[in-house]
Amino acid sequence: MFNYFPPNTGSVQQFVSTNAGTYKLEVWGAQGGSTLSGIGANGGYSYGNIYLNGGRLLYVVVGGSGDSGLGYNGGGDGQAYGGGATHISTNNRGELSNFSSYQSEIIIVAGGGGGGERTNAGAGGGVNGNAGVFWDNAGVTGNAPSGGTQNSGGIGAWNSTYGTAGSGTFGQGGTGTTSNESGPGGGGGWYGGGGIPWAGGSAGGSGHIGTGITGATIAGSQSFLSPSGGTEIGHTGNGYSKITQISF
Repeated sequence: MFNYFPPNTGSVQQFVSTNAGTYKLEVWGAQGGSTLSGIGANGGYSYGNIYLNGGRLLYVVVGGSGDSGLGYNGGGDGQAYGGGATHISTNNRGELSNFSSYQSEIIIVAGGGGGGERTNAGAGGGVNGNAGVFWDNAGVTGNAPSGGTQNSGGIGAWNSTYGTAGSGTFGQGGTGTTSNESGPGGGGGWYGGGGIPWAGGSAGGSGHIGTGITGATIAGSQSFLSPSGGTEIGHTGNGYSKITQISF
């Protein structure tokens, strides 16, 4: 079991397979940050089975929430941070964004949720992260940011007063900061979600299942297994990961 550790900085943790066999890998993305009555969106969940020889070394990076972890592992910067992704890889390159030129080394990813300011945000995880929410309470016009996909980052939102927020990139949620205002950042993920300027809900980052593993990635707006047992609708707080041998 792998928690977000240590507080505020995050870290790369190691797993070594004791015996040859099939292992179940599970990862949960982190929740986005919340500010000014907004609600950061929940992280997603990804799982899959993979065959490992004995002594195989894997690297686990657990995402930090946009509140307690400042979005460690890809949460976008802003008035509220996006939630960080959680991933497992075959090599140690640190945070997910460092694997842009080494994507084949990533085994599995769970996307983080977008940050929310004055409203809800878009959940992370799934093949496509959930879109954000446009908040119109002052007569501005604009649009909502889109979630990360399997091939590109979510597009940052625009509004008529504060311009355009940052778009997501590989492993990194878009920033909510513009030239004259700051809104919440997008969730981290395989590709991060778009940020939003000023108030509103940013978008979630996508999950991912790599080559050689059989599984699925599920958005944080849906029900899935909880790390503590039972089920949950989206993952709240910091991310989490489990690796369990299921056959020898």
